[in-house]
Amino acid sequence: MDTRNSTPTHVRPSRHVFLVMATTLALTLSALLVGNAPFGVQGVHADPLLTPTPGGETPDLTPEYGPGYFVIQAEAYGEGGPGVSYQDTTVGNQGGALRHDDVDIKALAGGGYALGWMATGEWLDYEVDVPETGWYHLLIRAATTEDQATLRVEVDGARFAVVLIPKTDSYEDLREFVAPGGMIEAGRRTIRFHVQREYFDLDWVRFEFQEAPPPTATPLPIPTRVRTAHADSAQRPPAPVDYGPYAESFSCPDGAVMMQPGETLQAVVDANPPGTTFCLAAGTHQNQTIRPRTGDTYIGLPGAIMDGGNTTRFAFHSLFAPNQAEPIRNVTVRGLTIQRYASQTSIKGFLSPEGAVEGGEGWRIEGNVIQDNVLGISLGKANWGWGDGSVIRNNRILNNSEMGVEINGSNIVFEYNELAGNGWALNDRDRVWAGGGSKFTDQDVWVDSTYGPTIKRYLERGPNEGLVIRNNHVHSNVGIGLWLDVYNRNAIIEDNLVEENYGSGIMDELNVNTTIRNNVVRNNRKDNNTGGLWGGAEILIVNSEQGDVYNNDVTVSGRGRGIIMIYESYRNQWPSRDYTVYENTIRYLNPPEYVTPHDPIGGITGGAGNEPFWTSNNTFDRNTYYVRDGRLPYWFWGEGHDWDGFRSRGQEANGRCLLLDSGAPCSGSAAAPTTGPTAAPTDVAASVSPGTGTPTPLMVNESGEDSLDLRP
Repeated sequence: MDTRNSTPTHVRPSRHVFLVMATTLALTLSALLVGNAPFGVQGVHADPLLTPTPGGETPDLTPEYGPGYFVIQAEAYGEGGPGVSYQDTTVGNQGGALRHDDVDIKALAGGGYALGWMATGEWLDYEVDVPETGWYHLLIRAATTEDQATLRVEVDGARFAVVLIPKTDSYEDLREFVAPGGMIEAGRRTIRFHVQREYFDLDWVRFEFQEAPPPTATPLPIPTRVRTAHADSAQRPPAPVDYGPYAESFSCPDGAVMMQPGETLQAVVDANPPGTTFCLAAGTHQNQTIRPRTGDTYIGLPGAIMDGGNTTRFAFHSLFAPNQAEPIRNVTVRGLTIQRYASQTSIKGFLSPEGAVEGGEGWRIEGNVIQDNVLGISLGKANWGWGDGSVIRNNRILNNSEMGVEINGSNIVFEYNELAGNGWALNDRDRVWAGGGSKFTDQDVWVDSTYGPTIKRYLERGPNEGLVIRNNHVHSNVGIGLWLDVYNRNAIIEDNLVEENYGSGIMDELNVNTTIRNNVVRNNRKDNNTGGLWGGAEILIVNSEQGDVYNNDVTVSGRGRGIIMIYESYRNQWPSRDYTVYENTIRYLNPPEYVTPHDPIGGITGGAGNEPFWTSNNTFDRNTYYVRDGRLPYWFWGEGHDWDGFRSRGQEANGRCLLLDSGAPCSGSAAAPTTGPTAAPTDVAASVSPGTGTPTPLMVNESGEDSLDLRP
């Protein structure tokens, strides 16, 4: 599968070329995401499928079944041939063992076989008679010397697990490890092993039955707090669906203008009137930039690639040109692979100013693969118009070196996208400013050097209204997954799967009336070196007001944190107030020694800030926590608390704390709170400066540095 190697001695490409922070699933998969079809270069070699090697071995394609488990040997894929039972990117079996087709199989020194040279986009299918409906976790035997090698397991086309293969000493050093899985229905099933990120060798995968799924919360009554109108909308979107760009292809409509590789695409555009539909033929359109006109449509036929060669700045852009009186509106871009565009990098450590696709008002960006650029998609740049009314749907936005998307505007819909592996090239400081998966922001904040002029410009233009972010898979980004930053109002973040990002999973910073609901958020804050509360949480709320966080399924592992509120006093025009966190399920899988209120903090949920925070109606209630020990400081309200201590601060009057292993109540979980909801923690009272009666600012980063300070 790697043509640069002709023997089982694996030589792999440089790590940074393929860098993507891949994912390991948590103990439960709340919703199976269906339909992402395979991709990759189809093998062109079609030797007899089951012809034994000269040694006489014939593969046994029958899975091994036992009480409570079944095992799939990796070399026992089906008999359908290339594009049916497997997809391989190279011709011939490099390992030379067992089968005569394009799948690379190696003989193991201790007996048996393993798949080798497994490269991105390759897959294999296996037919299995699942004996019993239930939850299954995985035991896998594999090897890799890569940091981010990733196996995706699908059941009947639905994502079942995405597994980061642990690094081993060599490709001969096959090791067993456990990975979480999900629900499988009994009966005949097609299981696919899909190489999401190269390279690794795979021996076998064992599916082990669990008597019951991991514990989930029982629905609790709705809080008595008056909730915002949009939070109660009856217009519910469908369940999360991952139908991906490979589940559909785009055809060229009658009357469209064809664009062939080798043509100067802008010349073709200029030769036709605004509002024309253009079709890009299969092949590589090298170092091409298109400045569209209002109303244009650009459709990539299967195999159409726009490649910037790491030198060209834009694939599409709507920046104002000389004598351009109006922004370029209502452009559609569909079905293309857009890669290796070298847009200008970060300015002053803030946002990258340019995307490979630089769109504007009313743009529709659908069904594309946008990968390996500096910044993938940008909508609505300062002084260049806004992205109002745009739709970004059904794209794979992968491995862009600074950030996946940067969005600015009102009534924008961002849905059904995969946003993964972005932000890998930034250093630690720039990463917390702007890198990672996404940033949804009022771009004007980055133009002015002081808050005063910025606020003036906000009042002139008004906030970004009505952003909707839903049904996306956001994972493995080196930075924050979904980041709302500055002057978004009435935004909704719902039904997303957000996991394995190096910073926070979801961050709501300096916004008003955000709803964060029905998301699965797990195993984020992978960067254990980032200190303080700013270092990341599954859901992080910073100086935002009137928000609701409810009905989210949150899993915290490693040194990760749960749901955190922060108030920073120097941002006094952005209060942290009237924010309610309720009816969420939060599971703490952290090792007990990581659960500490000190830096590096692990395993906590709660709030931190200065005096106004404690009297501004910020509350946690009706949440369900699964912990290893309720006496540990999993909660933080100015300082670390056990369950009883958190409730004594006026929080979780109706919440539940259950033991992770047994589901039994934590110690004191039925106790009533001993103080009212406005009680300030003792450490705030103790922070009053002698002789002044004024609280000393309580830094929320234990290192004494506000690591996301917006001040220039």
